[in-house]
Amino acid sequence: MSPAAMDAVARLREGLHRGDIAAVALGLQQVPVAIAVDGGQPRVALDGALRVLPVFLDMDSWRAFGLPGDPQLLTHRTLLPLLEALAHVDDIVIDPALPSAIRVPRTDVVQMLGGEQGVPGT
Repeated sequence: MSPAAMDAVARLREGLHRGDIAAVALGLQQVPVAIAVDGGQPRVALDGALRVLPVFLDMDSWRAFGLPGDPQLLTHRTLLPLLEALAHVDDIVIDPALPSAIRVPRTDVVQMLGGEQGVPGT
């Protein structure tokens, strides 16, 4: 990963933890994310009664989660329609195996990717 890409990931993580909607929306447009696929479909997990989609910001996060195979990289242009199609998913869990993991409602991520500046978690 290039230094510029590492900086973009760091800014996105900082924005997520500060709840800075503008920084997160911008970061999601700059940083490709990775998801796991199984049989050509996104791998969705259950967390209690909620369905969650694990999303990874870098390969360290991917390796820490311990999934086999290679991740599927998505840009904001491919992530948005995927999240719109996964209406049954409740939350996105970003970097789920890291101590810095953060959970964001799927609908909030869709709004940010779609250019709407709603308040995450509402």
